[in-house]
Amino acid sequence: MKKVQWLRAFLVLLTIFALFSVSLGAPRQLTLQIIDCAGSKQMVGPAVDAFAAQNPNIKIDYIIGTSPELPSKIKAQQMAGNVETNVVLTGYDAMGSGLVQQIWERIMPEQKKSFPNLEDNYLPAAKAAFDLFDGYGIVFAWCPGGPMFTYNPDRVKNVPRTTDELLAWCKANPGKFMYPRPANSGPGRAFLQGLPYILGDKDPLDPKT
Repeated sequence: MKKVQWLRAFLVLLTIFALFSVSLGAPRQLTLQIIDCAGSKQMVGPAVDAFAAQNPNIKIDYIIGTSPELPSKIKAQQMAGNVETNVVLTGYDAMGSGLVQQIWERIMPEQKKSFPNLEDNYLPAAKAAFDLFDGYGIVFAWCPGGPMFTYNPDRVKNVPRTTDELLAWCKANPGKFMYPRPANSGPGRAFLQGLPYILGDKDPLDPKT
């Protein structure tokens, strides 16, 4: 695994799937359910397809969900004694909520033999993200989370550099500024959660302010 900004998602996932298939014993028709709450299917799709081709007895079932709903969905499966979900692709929020509810199975260091030199292959920011969750999740992709803006330089000649300039630009260009729905978008949440800090809120962690 090379030290690139986008860590090799398919290598990590193939290893996870390999662990899953080895534990199943004799080949029989099985369903591997993957819940994607991070929009990661496009990135990991080739890895999943390759795994499915090598394991024709396993049917891949993708479910697209939202981060706020994920922990309660998994918790309900566990309480009913009918856990259908095998792999979750998610971000900080659902991962953190799941830790509070104790719904995740710990991966590291219990499975460290299956992930040799995992932490050595992380860039510093990816390693910091990995350390946040005490081995209950594996970082398979990382990118700067912002808040940051993407713009078309051919159309935006004077780029806003402060919140006041951004507000003025939005008023002068109604309907031209957009950000993704925070409930299911890392950049959207980063923008919304970063605003109190950017605006100098006296207590950014207090939702009332």
